[in-house]
Amino acid sequence: MNSVQTLLLVTTGIFGIAFLGFLACWFWSAKWQRAAGYFFDFGFLVLCAVLFLEAIDLGVYLPVANMHQVLVFFSWSILLMFMFTRRGRAQYGFGIVLIPLVSIFLLLAVVCYDEQIRVPEEYLKNKIFAIHTLAAFFGYAAFALSFVASSLYLLQDRALKRKWGGNFYRQLPSLEALEHMVYSTVTLGVPLIGVTLLTGLVWAKQT
Repeated sequence: MNSVQTLLLVTTGIFGIAFLGFLACWFWSAKWQRAAGYFFDFGFLVLCAVLFLEAIDLGVYLPVANMHQVLVFFSWSILLMFMFTRRGRAQYGFGIVLIPLVSIFLLLAVVCYDEQIRVPEEYLKNKIFAIHTLAAFFGYAAFALSFVASSLYLLQDRALKRKWGGNFYRQLPSLEALEHMVYSTVTLGVPLIGVTLLTGLVWAKQT
């Protein structure tokens, strides 16, 4: 196991601690939210370091040369979009959903670690390709968050209409917070996919 795999396992462990903190917020007391948020942010920073090291090692703009790197980069993209759009109580409600998802991606990245470059190197060093790839990953990450927020919105709305009680529904983000998340992620995702299409056309003409 090399340093990148070790860092990914450490990152997954940090997110695991954050997940436990969010669970504590959910079932016991919101006083754990700040500590859980710190671990969440720290895990994100470690993941940034992993991507930076891999980009430096390859000498490219974006480390997306194989499936291992794609999984890491998509995980990072989801977390970045979430950090741009999170608000208040929605943080730990989403944290309980997002952390297991991101952790699965990171563990898969460790398992399928591959040093072989499977994308032509000239593509990885092309600025248009880098913009195209960034926009695509961020756009898909935004829509993934929108799907999660929409699902939680429908669940919360149904619970309120049917007057379902219980701690589970009380700890879900409010409809207002979920609506804000859906609006923010879709507002980000649509133009990003537009940029993806435009830069894809430009890049295709160059190649």
